[in-house]
Amino acid sequence: MPDSFAWVSYVLSACLAIGLVLSAGAVGLAQEEKTLIEWKFDQPGNLKGWTPNGHMKDTAVADGRLKTKVIDWDPFLIGPPCDIPATPFQRIEVRMRATGLPEAGTGLAEFFWTNTTETKYGGFSPGKQTPFQVQGDGQWRTYSVHPFWHAEKKIIRLRLDLPRDKGEYEIEWIRVVEEAPGPAATSPRWEFDDGPGGWRASEGVSQMTCKNGLLSLVAASGESRLVSPPLQVQALDNPYVAIRMAVDKGDTAQITFASSKTNGLHKTSFPIKPDGQMRTYNLDLGANARWDDKIIALALRPTMTAGANVRID
Repeated sequence: MPDSFAWVSYVLSACLAIGLVLSAGAVGLAQEEKTLIEWKFDQPGNLKGWTPNGHMKDTAVADGRLKTKVIDWDPFLIGPPCDIPATPFQRIEVRMRATGLPEAGTGLAEFFWTNTTETKYGGFSPGKQTPFQVQGDGQWRTYSVHPFWHAEKKIIRLRLDLPRDKGEYEIEWIRVVEEAPGPAATSPRWEFDDGPGGWRASEGVSQMTCKNGLLSLVAASGESRLVSPPLQVQALDNPYVAIRMAVDKGDTAQITFASSKTNGLHKTSFPIKPDGQMRTYNLDLGANARWDDKIIALALRPTMTAGANVRID
């Protein structure tokens, strides 16, 4: 569930085939990002309410960071109580470095989140977590995840599960940020004569331009994505997504979406032809059980192969 959004030229309307046509205007005012809550480990001996379990040792705050060692298979830190109104366009960030991981050099971490304390895991439960990969090369990195936890309405506690590999971890801070995704689209139809129409590039997208009605980019990694502006699309009235694009590498693309009714991101993959020719891909997302209520965001991963040139009509 840790995906950002990637987008393509597609339009939503009942039984619709579209190419991205931005007859969409915008509503609402753009806002600046805002840090909603932050835990800085800058006071010696002060864990700021974060409590390690027994699968970690030597957990302490010193030199402006929380330091700990993983010694068993299920290490986690439980955060203090908090009160965060949950919205779709929020992200969790952690500034961290890891050393001593196995030869693969990466490990899987997760943020769990909850609006209750009434489960056998102290409020946490499977399905309410967002994973991310941690690099074990000893370099400081800021890891960002988008939980899309809006269906919770309110978040009262976080838990950070570190990779189960026996390594050493240092954390400078953890925070939750309210993003400013831009104005909401008034129509789920885009074309690129006047710019990207609110679509944003995620990490891994380079050389993104709009010219002669085409949005062009280089997918520098297999994780490259385009993210839509905020949406309010009735899912049942708009079961189809049509994407018109040309890709010269890879054989699979992916649409990711978020629904107002459920937490998390939901994915649908589809085959593509990497011949550099403009093609229309019609997707029946109405067949996906998660395509329900209102669709509030979309993303396009135009290919899963790095180095691809992509054009969206």
